[in-house]
Amino acid sequence: MTARPGMGRRLEWQGFEPTAVSPMKNGQGHMSSAASDASSCQMPMASPMQRFRDRRESGKQVPVEVETVRRGNSDSSLPSSAAQEALKDEMNKEPGFDLQKQIVEEVNRVLENRLAAKEETEALKKELDKALNDREIEVHQVQHLTERLIEMEQRLEREADARRKIQAKLDQGVLIESELHQKDMKISELERKLKAKVEEARNLKVRQERLEKQVDDTRSLKEKGSKDREAWFREREVLVQERRDLEEKLFAAQTRAKSLEQRCQESWKIP
Repeated sequence: MTARPGMGRRLEWQGFEPTAVSPMKNGQGHMSSAASDASSCQMPMASPMQRFRDRRESGKQVPVEVETVRRGNSDSSLPSSAAQEALKDEMNKEPGFDLQKQIVEEVNRVLENRLAAKEETEALKKELDKALNDREIEVHQVQHLTERLIEMEQRLEREADARRKIQAKLDQGVLIESELHQKDMKISELERKLKAKVEEARNLKVRQERLEKQVDDTRSLKEKGSKDREAWFREREVLVQERRDLEEKLFAAQTRAKSLEQRCQESWKIP
């Protein structure tokens, strides 16, 4: 609503000038007063205007100071106080005074309603602007929260990937630990076998020493008779053969022991 000059001001009853009223057809006329500043009203004025014309013709006019009332409510545009009082006295005698006063009051109410409507419109505009600003702020907040939520989801996905990788490494570590335990068990078994072979080799060595002693005893009996010598040679051959067999067994045992030792060393070097 666009405010106009004089809007929101309460009109003061100023009466009307006799020269401002011109008779019209069917007894109707135009009111030129402070009320005509807001709107032009047509109203039936047959009886009052007829009496006014009769008094003017009979020379019983009230002496008034004729002034032109300009539009607006400024003090310079109003008639003098004497003219106002004369007009009020004259119009108080007219039956149309109440109707004109009602019109002025209605115009005042219309102007007041317009002013109230303007103020209400401005208040609604302010509320609308505030609501739009609040909505824009809420939109920015929702956008910011959405971005934060997306960042949190991405962060959770990265953390989940990291946890999966760590779990895979832990599972791999468990498998490696199980393999190492199995290898330790195999190494322990090989160590037991190696100890058994070493013990067997020690026994073979003791037996070899015993056989060598027997050979020495046989040599001491060499000076005996031929019978004993033949028997001794036969026994010696048998012992030599046994010795060879034992040496072969010892060599084979040592070879196996070395191979087992190498295998153990290789297994120890495995990470």
